[in-house]
Amino acid sequence: CFGSESKGIEAAGGLLAFLGRCPELQELFMSECSQILAAAWRQLEGAHWPRLTKVNFDRCFDENSKGADGVAGLLTALARCPELKDLAMAHCSHIPAAAWQQLEGAHWPRLAKGDFEACFSSESEGVEASATILSFLGRCPELQ
Repeated sequence: CFGSESKGIEAAGGLLAFLGRCPELQELFMSECSQILAAAWRQLEGAHWPRLTKVNFDRCFDENSKGADGVAGLLTALARCPELKDLAMAHCSHIPAAAWQQLEGAHWPRLAKGDFEACFSSESEGVEASATILSFLGRCPELQ
């Protein structure tokens, strides 16, 4: 996808804008897309994915990320996905605390798996939001 060796990174904004207009989307795997710019990620803020069940954004917002400042739009969209069952955000240590706050009102009654490995270490940008994450995960009755 759009990692450090990728060509065509300028097309990422168009791809994300298109994906944001796919209400039938059920799975979205974009792991290691750390070179996508913040402006491109912001394209997802208005996304409506009522059927989305599984997402993977592992390492998209790590120390090599060029788009962590735009992740709030993605998290806002994910918070509105009532069918979400599997959320993978491992090694997303550069997501700002203010962006994590977008998940505060998330309602995920079917969430069974959430992977936040290495997101909230003492060096993480969003460590202050760890209480928010724990709070909304506590409202997920299917979480394993």
